[in-house]
Amino acid sequence: MVVSCTKEQSPRSTFDFNAVDTSINNEDTISPTASIYGKWNLISDSFYVADAPPFFNAGDSVYVGTAPDYYNFNQDGNLFRKESIHTDTSSFELLPNNQLEFLNIYDYRFEQDSLGTFTILKVSLTYTITTLTEHNLTLIANLSSSILTPEGYFANKIKLYK
Repeated sequence: MVVSCTKEQSPRSTFDFNAVDTSINNEDTISPTASIYGKWNLISDSFYVADAPPFFNAGDSVYVGTAPDYYNFNQDGNLFRKESIHTDTSSFELLPNNQLEFLNIYDYRFEQDSLGTFTILKVSLTYTITTLTEHNLTLIANLSSSILTPEGYFANKIKLYK
C-alpha cells in the first residue's frame, strides 16, 4: 500500500505489529548495546523531497510495511530484503559516525533509458542510523549531489522494528 502525504502530514500513529512498540516519532536514540544484525520488520519506507524550493509542494509517499516485509542484516555483510513485491540481495558496510552503506542495492526509483524502457538500477546508498535500539532502527538517506533533482534532494527514510 502506498500512502501519499506531505511532510506536515507525516504519519504519527502506532502500528500494532506483534505488540512491539513501533511508534513513528522523531526521537533519535543510539543504544550502545543494540545491534543492527538480524531480521528487522519494515514499519515504513518514505520518499520525500528535502530542501525543496518554496514553490514546490509535491506529495511525499510512504510505503507502510506488511507482515512479510523485512531487512535481514547478516554479520557477514550481506543484506537480504523484501519490500512489497521486491526482493533483493546486496551487501552493506557499517561506517564511522553511525553511517551505513548499502552496496549494489536496487534503487526502486525507475530510470528511463534512451529507448524509453524503464529499468531498476543497482546503486550504492549511504544512510545515517538515527535510531538503533533493541527493537527499533531508523535509517535516513544522506543527501548528495547524485540525488539532487530540480525540485530539491530526493530523500528516503526507512523505519524498522524487531
